[in-house]
Amino acid sequence: MRFINPPACCEYSLPPILSCEQSQFLVVDGRFFQSYKYFSSMESTIREWLTPDDEVRQYLGTMIRQEDMERHKICVHIRRGDFETDGQHAGTEKEFTKNAIDFLYRLTPGAIFIFSNEQRWVRKEIVSQSKYQNEIRIMPTPQDQPFKDLHFSQVYCDTVLITAPSSTFGWWIGYLSKNQKNVYYRDIRDVEDSVKYQMIDDDFYPRSWRKMGMIENNGTIFLKN
Repeated sequence: MRFINPPACCEYSLPPILSCEQSQFLVVDGRFFQSYKYFSSMESTIREWLTPDDEVRQYLGTMIRQEDMERHKICVHIRRGDFETDGQHAGTEKEFTKNAIDFLYRLTPGAIFIFSNEQRWVRKEIVSQSKYQNEIRIMPTPQDQPFKDLHFSQVYCDTVLITAPSSTFGWWIGYLSKNQKNVYYRDIRDVEDSVKYQMIDDDFYPRSWRKMGMIENNGTIFLKN
């Protein structure tokens, strides 16, 4: 039996020696394994495992207005809470979020669904200052059943915006969403987030996802290569 410990959170790190490994059992031990490459060969299986059943789908139907059913749906994940105080992660920033929502809405207008652990902050800092107040729906995320947000993304989210670049829950909302070419995330190199020192971007973010930057002096959002 062999034990392997990956060195960092956000990179794919299985040594080449494993290609000739002879041990009957292999234990890969670590904390995060935050790379889609660890399970890319099982992507369709994972999506099948996490597909909501009929009862959950019925519940999801109560989370969305009838008039929004046929519209394009922009799903925005906002993460603050302990990210604002732990000295390691960068939480969602107001200016980036407002401008990124505006950017995506101009690309494809539709209903805007916001998932957040700080709904009061969202109402004050995002909704009240948005051009699209009537389009925004703040989702009633049950704290004891966060998987329902993931299921909502699978069934309904046409576009996903991840505003806190090292948020794992935001990552899963993006990964499980309907259209992998419409997942947008903030460049972690643009914010004070110490996870960037452990991150290999190509390992953490799927290649089809789109990186966003913002010009600080005027708030212009742009896409990066």
